[in-house]
Amino acid sequence: MIFSLRFLIPVSAALILLLVVGLSYHFTSDLLREEVTQEVQRDMRNRINQAQGSIERFLKIDYADGMRQLMASFGSELDLVVSLVTEPEGQVVAATQHRLLQQQLDQIDYPIDPNIAQQVIANRASQVVLSKDGRWVQGYASICAQDSHRSLRATRCGLLYHQADLEYHLDSASARVRDQARLNGIGVLSLGLSLILLVHFRITHRIGLIQQALQAFSAGDRGVLVRLGGHDELAQISQGIDQMLTRLRRDEAELLESQQAKLAIINSTHLCIISTDAKGVISSINAVGEQMLGYSEAELLGRRSPLLFHLPEEIERCATQLSRELGRPIRPNFEVFIARLSQGAAEEQEWTYVRKDGSHFPVLLGISTLTDESGQVRGYLGVAKDISQRKRNEERLLLADKVFQNAGEGIVITDTLGIVVDVNPAYERITGYSKAEILGRSSGHVKSGRHDKAFYAKMWQTILQEGGWEGEIWDRRKSGEVFPKWLNITAIKDSQGQVGHYVGIFVDISQQKATEEKLQQLAFYDPLTRLPNRALFRDRLAFQINLGQRNKALLGLMFIDLDRFKQVNDSLGHDAGDELLIQVAGRIQACLRMSDTVARLGGDEFTLILPSLQSREDAAKLATKVIDQLQQTFDIQGHEVQIGASIGIGLHPQDGKDCETLIKHADQAMYQAKQQGRGCHRFYDQLTQTGSGKA
Repeated sequence: MIFSLRFLIPVSAALILLLVVGLSYHFTSDLLREEVTQEVQRDMRNRINQAQGSIERFLKIDYADGMRQLMASFGSELDLVVSLVTEPEGQVVAATQHRLLQQQLDQIDYPIDPNIAQQVIANRASQVVLSKDGRWVQGYASICAQDSHRSLRATRCGLLYHQADLEYHLDSASARVRDQARLNGIGVLSLGLSLILLVHFRITHRIGLIQQALQAFSAGDRGVLVRLGGHDELAQISQGIDQMLTRLRRDEAELLESQQAKLAIINSTHLCIISTDAKGVISSINAVGEQMLGYSEAELLGRRSPLLFHLPEEIERCATQLSRELGRPIRPNFEVFIARLSQGAAEEQEWTYVRKDGSHFPVLLGISTLTDESGQVRGYLGVAKDISQRKRNEERLLLADKVFQNAGEGIVITDTLGIVVDVNPAYERITGYSKAEILGRSSGHVKSGRHDKAFYAKMWQTILQEGGWEGEIWDRRKSGEVFPKWLNITAIKDSQGQVGHYVGIFVDISQQKATEEKLQQLAFYDPLTRLPNRALFRDRLAFQINLGQRNKALLGLMFIDLDRFKQVNDSLGHDAGDELLIQVAGRIQACLRMSDTVARLGGDEFTLILPSLQSREDAAKLATKVIDQLQQTFDIQGHEVQIGASIGIGLHPQDGKDCETLIKHADQAMYQAKQQGRGCHRFYDQLTQTGSGKA
């Protein structure tokens, strides 16, 4: 049974007071007996002395009735058991009890000590003693009489003996003490009741209010306060408790707010947060962890984390590795997660988690120790981040790096100022610059000088507006060689949409350009003389006709046929003929302007396109000059060779407004020149005037 302090305090006080009263009564009884004994002995001494004096006076005057009256008065005293007087021989001559008269002292049934009696008589003195059993107070006194007394001799003394009942006095005193104790008890009870009431209203009741407030607070009533009035200690304690409750309420609200904030953070984060006890048994998991693993919290609580959503072979492999590293056996269970933690190190490692559906995903798991106030480990906290996307990004980055390192195209990365921050091996191979030589330098370091400022301004305008540019550009290798490349520039933006870098990817198209030039040479140029062939001739003629029509300019077209070429070819061979054609092409080119075009149509036929002529005389002069040059001797393989040329001339627009007509008319004029003796030239309009031209 548990008693409240409000009950114990007043009851204890009352019991203590009663105990004090009881003890005081107990100790008072002992003291009372001693005091009463001493008081009775004093009284006995006074009484025996007074009686001695009175009896001796009565004997002196021989007043026997006085002694009888005195004895009678002694008999009326309640505490006096017996009083007697003896003569010297010991015979009782006076007594409070008649049965004692005439009896010898030694025959009386009272505890009279004969030794004390003899001593008192001998010394003529008095003496008060306590009986051996402590019940009686005995008074002894000598009674001496004059010689004239008939019963006493002058020189002899008798004995006066008083015996008082000490218990009578003790009972009387005890009764008084008991009455006083009773009064004291009543007073104590009254005082105790008053104290109880005082304690109740001033202490226990107020303690009860404090207790009720604390119980209400403990039960969840956060608005309760004690609010005791007064200025005593309990009021001060009440104020302290109210302040404490207010602080607790505020701290609890702040703690709840903090816990809610932390819980919101825990549940809103993308991290799986798991707590375990010291043995690895799961004690909590956040909502992200449930979603990440596919398990509900109820399915995970009380389970051991390594055995539920970790790959067993991964646990085994880690245990083996840790055993080697730490030099002690590590079991393939929860110990693999905390082996390093026991040495004070933080543990963060990549693991593979297994979802409830059996699918796997990589995580980065960090484990920390949870300790109590004494520093003892009470559990562990694991924070796991799904790094699937990071792994995919790493794979893409690895792939991108492999592509970057092994790509056949040159790749250069610059910052927004055009400063090179990285190049790949293909860049080094194509440009001849090593990475160390080009890093930190401007990407314009390899400019060829072939492009003007307007070209680059337009290129960067396109990059800034459209985010990229692609086209052919010429740059310079470290060796100084200029080379063409096909360049693609892309602006790389960050997460804020701001351009952070530029990436240039280019291909060295030198070989391609050479191939194109070779193909173009084969398609549009005569392989022997390097002059435009028939296709390029017709293309340029059409272009010049259109240009002449817009500019209203005079255009001349000459057809040249070599004289006596077949004889040289037959006599000296085809090689000599080819050599002759090459030299003829050179002499014709030497006669032309920069804007003129000479072409070989095949065999020994050549054509000349003469744009922007001032008059037909310009064409005639050029024809004469060409004929003169071709009539000069040629040195062919050590042989002097003489040939000539016949030239037909057609003018645009009068001799033809299109290519076909103009070609036809110039060809007809050439045949006319050959028919007229060779080594001369003819205009087409001369044919129409004479009426002898070829149809």
